[in-house]
Amino acid sequence: MKTEYLEVAIETPKDGNLYFSPAKRTLRGRKDFNRMAQHEKNFMELAFHFPQGIPGTVVRIDLAEKQVWLREPLCDPQWESAREEISSRGIEIPPPLEAMPGAFLPDWLHEVKRSLDHGYATIIRGALPRDLGQETKRVEAADPSEQKIERLCNLVEKLLDTMAAGAAK
Repeated sequence: MKTEYLEVAIETPKDGNLYFSPAKRTLRGRKDFNRMAQHEKNFMELAFHFPQGIPGTVVRIDLAEKQVWLREPLCDPQWESAREEISSRGIEIPPPLEAMPGAFLPDWLHEVKRSLDHGYATIIRGALPRDLGQETKRVEAADPSEQKIERLCNLVEKLLDTMAAGAAK
């Protein structure tokens, strides 16, 4: 069977990271320190040490075999000087490839499509298939900040009830 890879690099517009729900983690986005230094002078030194920035994590999908990996582009030969500079600062570089066992391909493809549609990723190899498959139905998760506000409102209501009961006596 012919291998059909789709590779997508995480490249958010403001040099941020991206929470990728099928991976259940945040993936590093590309860091362009020259662009960042235009807004924040603290990035000038990083722009000097990393003139080409730091590449974002790459999602690699084998469409034929229905397998998924996270690829670390810093392990590629063209990023050797950046890799050495990062390692010299005591920062561990992730492995070149990390398999995502049990990956459900439609979930990954739909998340890739959303990332592409919002400008958070770029296809660097292959193409997104037309049929993405049926995505797993997700349970609507409440925003943690909304949960905190709801708990605070409940607490205030209890406090007011207690105060009202005490005043009625």
